[in-house]
Amino acid sequence: MQSLFSDFRYAVRNLLKRPGFTAIAVITLALGIGANSAIFSTVNSLLINPLPFPQQDRVVTIWDTNPSRGVTHNEVSMADYLDWRAQSRSFEQLALERWWSTNLTGGDTPERVQGFLVTANFLDVLSVKPIKGRTFAEEENQPGKDRVAIITFSLWQRRFGSDPNIINKTITTNGITRTVIGLLPQEFNYPKGAEIFAPIALTPELIKSRSFHSYYVIGKL
Repeated sequence: MQSLFSDFRYAVRNLLKRPGFTAIAVITLALGIGANSAIFSTVNSLLINPLPFPQQDRVVTIWDTNPSRGVTHNEVSMADYLDWRAQSRSFEQLALERWWSTNLTGGDTPERVQGFLVTANFLDVLSVKPIKGRTFAEEENQPGKDRVAIITFSLWQRRFGSDPNIINKTITTNGITRTVIGLLPQEFNYPKGAEIFAPIALTPELIKSRSFHSYYVIGKL
């Protein structure tokens, strides 16, 4: 052990005497470690721990761009998404999602949960089907018909005690009563951390909006 400490002190003294060489060595190590981390992250996400849905090689994310501002990955406006969906020839389907943090009430205590507002075909694009109940219907994106929800397996276990009769029960999100129509598979975790999904209400004002860029679009090739 004493020999190891002596070698370590000798190495440190030599590095301090040659700052140029030391800087190059540190930068080289940093670049090597960074590159290996990036490669491992990619391999881990695609091969070792892939996204929790089938046919993921056909699923892509679609972004807006704003070259004049140097923006290459921008969220999408609703009107642009609807135009893409109507005119696309490269995709079987295009779906839209938006972050939605909501207060879930009912039961002993209220709880803040992470959710997403989505178009009715969101799960179809991912080729995912609920293990109980059904997916969203197209008409449930209409205002007044959107008071339904699909929940994740983890929320079902934690909040509802794995109630086998959860389908068609009502829950309250931000003061709005919704009917639970579907329960997702246990392995499903996309977008990561999401626990509840509800249809986005396509109001006439929202359909025409091109200035409000806050939506993410996914497509199935």
